[in-house]
Formats: sequence, C-alpha cells, structure tokens
Amino acid sequence: CAPAPAPVPEAPKQFILISSRPEPAPEWVTTGSQENTESLLYFVGMSGELHAEERDALKQARIDASNKFVDYCGVEAKVFSEFIQTVHGLSSQIQDATVAGTSGSTQKSEAYFSRLKLSQRYIEKYERNPGEYAYKIKVLINVPKDEYDKVQAWKQQRAAERMLNTNNAIEGLLNSGRALLKEGNVLGALNHFMQAKTIASESNLAAAILHLAKIEQEEKSLTGHLQLKILENERQTVEVDEMPKPMVAILLWQAGEGEHKPVSDFPLKVEWSIFGDKGSVKKSTDIEGKLTLNLPSPSEKGVILARVALDKVRLASQVSASALRDLEVKEIHFRIEVQRTLWQKALGMLGIGSGAKSGTSGTTDEKPLVPDFAFRLRTADALTNYRLGDEVTLYSECAARCYVRLYHLGPDEKITVLADTTRKQLKNKRVVLFRGRVSSAGKHIFLGTSATGKFANRFKPGSKISEEDLMAQIKIFQLADTKKAVFHTTLTVTE
Repeated sequence: CAPAPAPVPEAPKQFILISSRPEPAPEWVTTGSQENTESLLYFVGMSGELHAEERDALKQARIDASNKFVDYCGVEAKVFSEFIQTVHGLSSQIQDATVAGTSGSTQKSEAYFSRLKLSQRYIEKYERNPGEYAYKIKVLINVPKDEYDKVQAWKQQRAAERMLNTNNAIEGLLNSGRALLKEGNVLGALNHFMQAKTIASESNLAAAILHLAKIEQEEKSLTGHLQLKILENERQTVEVDEMPKPMVAILLWQAGEGEHKPVSDFPLKVEWSIFGDKGSVKKSTDIEGKLTLNLPSPSEKGVILARVALDKVRLASQVSASALRDLEVKEIHFRIEVQRTLWQKALGMLGIGSGAKSGTSGTTDEKPLVPDFAFRLRTADALTNYRLGDEVTLYSECAARCYVRLYHLGPDEKITVLADTTRKQLKNKRVVLFRGRVSSAGKHIFLGTSATGKFANRFKPGSKISEEDLMAQIKIFQLADTKKAVFHTTLTVTE
C-alpha cells in the first residue's frame, strides 16, 4: 500500500489583538497628536514593536514621547543632557537610540523625563497561545510651556558663552602668535595662527567665522615678509680636488621698514644634483637664521646644483594649508662648476689623485702609470702647512738610482721646473731639490718624476713652462723605455 503522506507542519501562530483600552480609542491615538494649550505642550509616544511585558512597552512609549520633546526644543540629545545637568542639577543617564529603538535625538536622561506628566495611555493586548500575551502602548505626555522656554533661554545663554569662549581662545592664540613673531619665532607664530584658524573654521558661530579672513590676512602678511636669500657663493667655479667655498643662505623676516630679523630653527630642504645624481637632505636654519652648505672636494668634472626651499613636508603639521602655499614659492639655487685643468689631466695620466679615475682618455699611451720603484718627496721638517715667508726645504728619495725632475704649480697657476738633475741620485739617499722662502699664500703643488734613464730633454731650474708643455713632457715620460715612478705633494701657505 502507498505510504501515508507526511504531515504538513503548522504555520507559527501570530499574535492576535484581543483587547484595547480605553474604548473607544481617543482621537490623539488615531491622529498621533494633541493640540497644545497656552500652558501645556503635548507629545505622543509609541512603544513600537510588541513587548512581552506591559511595563516595558510603557517605558519605551515614554522614551519616544520624551525624545519628541527634545526634537521640538531644537537641540541634540547630548546637548539636552547638558541642559538637564546645568539647569536642573540632575545626573545624566544616557541611553543610545540603537538600544532604545528610536530615531532623531537618540539620548535621554531618565531622571528628568520621568518627571514629565503622563496625561493618558492607550494599551493594546495581544495573545498567541493561551497565557502568552504581548503589548503595544501609546502615551500622551504634557510638558509645561515654561519648561520649553527654559530650554530656549539656556540655549541662548550657552551660545553667548560659547561665542565668548571661542572668541577669547582665538584672540589669545593670535596675541601669543604676534608676541612670538616679535621675538623672531616665525614658525611658532604661524603655528598659533593655524590653531586659531582651526578653532574658527570648526566653529558654527558667525563671529568666529569672521575671524578667518583676519587670520589669513595676518598669515599672508607674515609669509610675504619672509625672505630666503643667498649670502655667499651663489655661483662658483672650482677645479677637480679643490674644496668648494661654503654656500651660505639666510632666512629673514622683515619686521618693519629697514628692520630684518633672522629666522632660526626653520625647516628647510636641500635638493642636490651632483653630476646628475640626485638626492635631498633635511636642514634647519641656525640661531642666526643661516644655512651653510659644505661639500667635499669633487673628484670629477661636471656641474653641482643645489636647490634650497622651505620644507613643506615638515611644515605641513605646523602651519595652515594656505600659509604653506604661500611659502612654497620661496626657493634659491646654488651652482658649482667643476673644471679639470691640464695640470690635473697630467696627474691623472700619471695615476695621481682623482684624475686617475677620470682624467685619461682611454688610449693605450695614457693609461695611469704603475711605479717601478719607491719614490717620494718630503719637506725637511715634515710639515705641509707654512706661514708666508717661511723657509721650505724639499728633498727626494729613490729606492733605485734615478734622475729626478721637480715641477711646481703655485697659486698664480703658473708651472715652474724647480729642479732637473743631471746625475743619478744614489739609492735611498736624500737629495735636496729646492730650498727657499715661499713668497705667495695659497696652495703649492709639487710633482716629482723619476726615471732610471735620462729624460729626453732638460730644463734649466726655474724655467716657466705652459700647461701644454707639461702635458707633452708627461707623455714623453710615460712612453720612455725606462723604469720610472712619480710622487706629488701639496703645501698650504697662509699669511
């Protein structure tokens, strides 16, 4: 026989309205409102969903009616809680709307709202199973109109106090910013102006908003009187291995007609382009408002560029956006051109100094020289720094019997052959090549070439030669079929 059909599950029972009171329902229940009187304001509250307990439905209906009173007063719930504590001295018991199931103003003070008079209530009772009940309730509460008037008076007083406090805060920051500016603390002044501007822009008070234009005017006046200037060595030309002069900038604030004050500890950014390689570094002005940039001696020919500007990344958290825009236009530029003389090319051909890296052209006869024996130049007193007029004695020493020629390049850029020996020096014996007084201050470079064979031609000691002649002699020296070595040293003479 066929199996018995499966029983169809019963649909869950619904709650059914079984009673309501009072009967018939008052007009305010159906319309949702009650006309106000001269002395009383009325508000209808609803419990919303079904509640298992009558008291819970009543409580929710009162919450709803109370929140409608708050909305009617034209304030947010958290502000109303402030009114309750200020005017009535009641502690605030806050409940979130997501819990209470209400909309609009979402917080309340039960201690205050429990005092509002319940005029009437309307209760609906529902049943799903025998003994299983649920309730919906609507309430009508009345609030004395003078309570509403109290809220409005308090709102006006609060607005006046807020305006006064806001204005005082703004004026205080502006005054302290002006005081800092008089001391030369530009960054501190701009920061105080930014704080005042933030308070004014975040306030919804008309008087505070009026401050914005005044603050921006003060900011613009300040930034417009900032000057980032070059003090020393905007452009310079140096030789390879020559120390560039310090590049010096200064940041000034024009305090008045003809009066300038240095701006110390102000964030700057230096962007470098060194022979095409780019980089940046963070700097700040010193106590005199200066920025000094020092570079080591460049090791190759080319161009070095430096751009100095106010560091907008570090400034972004300390000054307003509008002030930052005004500051971005302030920048200065330094330029160093590095040249390479024929003298340096000659040193490069001999494998001496930085010229050995970049001075040769790559041809076979211009590869850096590899010494065949030890050779050196020294001063008799082992010094390299002298005063103008001091006597200097320079000697050579070879680890082989050799001929020696001594070249000199002075501060006047002239090349002189100081010595050109006619006899071989003895092995490891010191031979004085030059003895005399230095007659000019600056850098004196001495180049010694030594060989076991004679030089192709000779120079009389004290002979002046051109850079082209020097290059020719160095090439001849390189190609000579003999063992050879070179050495160079620099003496610095000051006045």
